[in-house]
Amino acid sequence: MWEYRLIWDAAPPPWWDETWNGVVTTLQRQSRAPEDRSDTYLVIADRPDIGLKQRGKAGELELKVRHDARDGWELWEKIPFFTWNALESARFAALLQRELPHGPAGANVTPIDGVKALLSGGGVAWREAAVGKTRMQARAGDLVPGWSSNGVEPAWLAEIVEITGAGPTARSICFETMAPEEGIGGAVPGSTTALNQGYPEFLISATDV
Repeated sequence: MWEYRLIWDAAPPPWWDETWNGVVTTLQRQSRAPEDRSDTYLVIADRPDIGLKQRGKAGELELKVRHDARDGWELWEKIPFFTWNALESARFAALLQRELPHGPAGANVTPIDGVKALLSGGGVAWREAAVGKTRMQARAGDLVPGWSSNGVEPAWLAEIVEITGAGPTARSICFETMAPEEGIGGAVPGSTTALNQGYPEFLISATDV
């Protein structure tokens, strides 16, 4: 899926509060509510193209790989790891495109622990980061209906999120679609004051997490 993400790591754009409250109201009409969650990431210092996140409480892992970047859009693939063994260890190393030693495996080794050991054993610099999020997802036509005339397609999937634990509260909006669209930055008011990057790159530069 192609993603176009903007992150305001300081002051939010002027439209933020009104839009946020509007999305809350929209979700209430759909019997939905904002999602509050805490995500634990493994941040690899030199890999903005790799995202590693723990899934749930059982030690499962989600790997995100960036295959391409174009006009501010990034093409990401999500790959879950539900178990950990020698095959999954080899598959993980292949996805990172790095030579890594065989990591620990066995019925009692979770994917998150297996990856930590694999990275450390291979001399890969990484750190753990816990990030709090309050997020809402909807069709772009429901989330930001007034932006369709600027080039935001109503059928796109859109996300609006407030991020804590990575320095001052950050705000992010993201659009997901099957193909990148040129000029999308100009469709988002205040985009010139935002970081145009995915979570892995943002967390690499965040020093407070």
